[in-house]
Amino acid sequence: MKTLINFKSHSLGDNIAFSIYGDAYQKKYGGQVYVKSKWHFLFCSDNPNVFFVDLNYEDNFDIVKDAHATFRKGPIQKMACDDLGLDYEELMPMINTTRKHNFNKKKKYVCISVHSTSQMKYWNNGIGWQKVVRYLKKLNYDVYVIDRDELYGSKGKYNKIPDGAINETGDYPIDYRIQQIKNCSFFIGLSSGLSWLAWALNKKVILISGCTAEDNEFKKNCYRIINTNVCHGCLNDISIDNIKGIKNDWIYCPRNKDFECTKTISFEQVKQKIDQCILELNANCSKDLNKYS
Repeated sequence: MKTLINFKSHSLGDNIAFSIYGDAYQKKYGGQVYVKSKWHFLFCSDNPNVFFVDLNYEDNFDIVKDAHATFRKGPIQKMACDDLGLDYEELMPMINTTRKHNFNKKKKYVCISVHSTSQMKYWNNGIGWQKVVRYLKKLNYDVYVIDRDELYGSKGKYNKIPDGAINETGDYPIDYRIQQIKNCSFFIGLSSGLSWLAWALNKKVILISGCTAEDNEFKKNCYRIINTNVCHGCLNDISIDNIKGIKNDWIYCPRNKDFECTKTISFEQVKQKIDQCILELNANCSKDLNKYS
């Protein structure tokens, strides 16, 4: 029996989130499983009956399953499980890291990503990122911005990368971004593809998001920052036509709250998670040293 799983979304984050469930599907239903994805080259499996193929791949299949990414309640990964007839369990994807690019730095560093696909997904604090960079540098970390664009937005609402960070923006291949993230101490980002990539590379991720619910993204290795005392989680509200809103308006705010979900997230809240992340990284490092001493 041959099954095709077709990822209907082409976004990086959705594809990373869904990719591991080809394995889960094969283990439950058997046969050979082909996973069709724009990002097929990113993924690998130790299951000899799971294959990742590009969007142009054609063959005869006994079963065809579509996996959709839509705005609905619950974790993104649960969407794939629902579409594929699987019981939901958070699973970490397997990323192919055998690449030709190198990014090895002697000094410890942090990767950050400040841009996303809609203004609602930004950290709309104004000075938040600037303070984060300043604080990390005070802790003797270099800070690399690894977004594609230095300036991004629309309709007079443009967002720029923070001063003081090392500008690594540019249209680099994803292989290069993998190496940057693979060797960083930890990652700070938004509800975006690069946060999912960092998580899949087993990095601790400090994730700033208000428009998605607390359970929308991954939980393991995640230091989630959200202000539940104000409007939040609108992208998971099935009573709102978010697809139409995002397509038609860059500065779309589903409940017309002027992005209060992230405007009210303070630097101090992010700093607390940074401190917690570093403390746990140091504790894990000490455990590893004791294990081999």
